[in-house]
Amino acid sequence: MLETPAFALAIIAAAITPREWSEWKLWRFASAGFLFAIAVQIKLTALIILPALAGKIFLLWWREIRGQAVVVTETKRPQVEHWALRLAFGGLVFGIVFMVLAAWSPTWNLSQLLGSHFAAGETKAAAEYRLEPGELLKSPGLWLAAILSIIGFWRKRDVHEATFALILLITVTVIHFNHRPWWYYYGIHFAVPLAILGGWGVTELLRAALKPSSSAAGPMQSVFNKEISMTLGMAIVSLWASFDLPHGFEHTAQIRNEEKTNDNNAIYELEKYKGRVKWVFTRRNILAAQAGYVLPPELTILAKKRYWTGNINDESILATVKHYQCEILILYADQELKDTNWNQFLDSNYMKVLSEENESIFVANRLNPVLPPQRENLLKRMGL
Repeated sequence: MLETPAFALAIIAAAITPREWSEWKLWRFASAGFLFAIAVQIKLTALIILPALAGKIFLLWWREIRGQAVVVTETKRPQVEHWALRLAFGGLVFGIVFMVLAAWSPTWNLSQLLGSHFAAGETKAAAEYRLEPGELLKSPGLWLAAILSIIGFWRKRDVHEATFALILLITVTVIHFNHRPWWYYYGIHFAVPLAILGGWGVTELLRAALKPSSSAAGPMQSVFNKEISMTLGMAIVSLWASFDLPHGFEHTAQIRNEEKTNDNNAIYELEKYKGRVKWVFTRRNILAAQAGYVLPPELTILAKKRYWTGNINDESILATVKHYQCEILILYADQELKDTNWNQFLDSNYMKVLSEENESIFVANRLNPVLPPQRENLLKRMGL
């Protein structure tokens, strides 16, 4: 899943950008441009933060930079007058790093990326994958905390502090309720701005609840008194314990009950050929990764939208496997092994070394694979 690292890098890039004029430094824009270029190369959807990032920079310029050249001292005036140079340098770093990574990638194609992403949304199949409002209500405590933070910033006249998170939340809401398809991992687009706002909301509630009534305790103090702040805080904790915590326990238990790598027969078989294999093909990427192998770049992610738009099909997958001369194939009885072309290719070039339920492992004949002993032969050796 590329969405998480791509979006995380994009958010880190945005966090590095300045929040006030004193932070308007060249290294910040250069670092942000560098990280953002990597994020967009990992996954194009990282561009979704651009409206929020532009809003954050524009508001900072409007509040602290616009018109300052006429009031600052002579020594600082050039820095204010040339504010755009640092911003432009960050854009230049982004462009250079983006193009270098694109040139380095053997299969990079911008028109194909854009075409696949937007064309998929126009297909009939994509209409079945839409964001349901109920998906956003799985963490009601987070929504409550986020709403309270917005109220607090509004009353304190500090809404600019939440500009990035608010614009990002609005952006992803508009996009995902209109664009198809929706995949579950897009939930991170909502989780990040809500977590930022929710963190502020809980922090200000705690300040208002813990400080004496006579003390200035932040924006929430002017909205709610101490008792109401404590009540709202307990409501948030209760909602979190009722909705989010059980999901955490469920996922943890699911991971603990998964089969261990050392107990997996497929991984045991695959490890026999380490050091002799360059390419592996499988639709179960995690299995290849756990065994220490890599897939051809074109076949690393076989997303549904690539099929919907005709970007890839079963024939092109087989052609790519032949082109890379994959030494190991992990295929499925209800997919590749139903295809006559695949079976003909396997019969003349590969040996089946393991078969479990729906999954079979094939090793290229040039590796001289050893067929595992059959059950009947083992019984004969044991005299049974």
